[in-house]
Formats: sequence, structure tokens, C-alpha cells
Amino acid sequence: MDMREGVRWLLVCAFAFGASESWAAEPGDAAHQSGCGSRCSLVRVAVVGTQNYARKVTLTGSVEPTFSSNVAFRISGKIEQRFVEVGDHITADKVLARIDPQTQQAALDSAKAALVSAKALLTQATTNFERQTELIKSGYTTRRTYDQAEQELRTEEAAVESAQAAVSTAEEQLGYAELKAGIAGIVTARNAETGQVVQAGLVLELRPPDIQRFTFSALSALHPTYSRSS
Repeated sequence: MDMREGVRWLLVCAFAFGASESWAAEPGDAAHQSGCGSRCSLVRVAVVGTQNYARKVTLTGSVEPTFSSNVAFRISGKIEQRFVEVGDHITADKVLARIDPQTQQAALDSAKAALVSAKALLTQATTNFERQTELIKSGYTTRRTYDQAEQELRTEEAAVESAQAAVSTAEEQLGYAELKAGIAGIVTARNAETGQVVQAGLVLELRPPDIQRFTFSALSALHPTYSRSS
């Protein structure tokens, strides 16, 4: 036996002796009281089993709306008033801003005047046609004159319908001078100020108050050393 093997055996014996000394039952402990005396040794046991393991990961990100809605004037004009600020919670029928309605009001007044005129001409054409109807029955008018009166009546009826449609269109255009939300939500951006002349287009951005999502980069959080070569 060479010197290295001798040292190895001495270390093994010393370890075994130390272990037996540390595990030997001492007077007063449970093993000694059970009658085993120094022949018993205390050991620590553990139950080995399997279980699911979930890695705890902390992610950072931002809360964003699932979707947003852009609201805009349908007509051009000068913004007369703006009633909301970014961050305001609004209802669907809330008026957000108003364009100076002078142009649209003038168009409506003109359309109404044209309708009044068309109705007056229709009344005149109706009276003339009724008179020609009576005259042709008694033979005091010609068929040509009667046909002309009927044609005039039909023309004025069409003119009244056209004038009524023009009034409806002008009223609709005047209604567009007020910008309403259309949905309940929160104002997240504005792109026009009071006094600014705007074309028909984006003025405010809204998002629903309760529909949100959490956006984060899972790849960078789970694999911080990940890199992609170009």
C-alpha cells in the first residue's frame, strides 16, 4: 500500500467514525428511550414525488384599448366650440364640438324658400288643371290645352318633391355642424382646436372605457439573451 492509498483509508475511517458518533443515540432522546441504546441511529427521511413546476416570470407592458374609434365632422368649417378634453369620459349622445353653422343655416333657409315657391306654383297648377277638367267636360276647351294643364301639374308636383328633398338634405347638413360621440368612451386624442378651420375628417379619438388589453414583449422577458441575426 502506497502513501496515497493509506491517506485515503484514513480519511474514510475518520468520516465513518464521525458519522457514527453524530448519529449515535444520546441518553434522553427518542431512540435511547425506546430501548435501542447506542445501537440505534437517528436518520432524517423525506418523501420524494413529482409535481408540476411553473416558472415565475415578471412581465412589464402597457394597457391599451382593444380598439379605438375616430370621430370627425362630415362637413368643412370653422370650429366654433369644443366641449371635451383628453381624458374626459363621455356618453354616446355627448356633443363634442360644433362648427360655425352659418353656411349650413343659409342653405337651409334657401331650401325652405324654394319649397314655399314650389308649393305656390303647385297650387296654381292644380287650380288650372281642375278648371280645364271642367271645361273639357262641357267642350269649352281643347284637348291640347287640357293636356298642357295636366303636364304642368305633374311638373310642379315633381318640383315640390325635389324642394322637400333639398330641405331634408339642408337640415341634415346643419345637423352635421354638431359632432357627437356615437359611442360611450374616453377621449384619447384631439386634432383640432377652437377657431381652427377644418376639412371633413378626423378631429377626436375615442376608446371604449372597459375593453382593454395588456401588451408586453414575452420573448424578451423569457429569453433576455435572444438575438436575431439579419
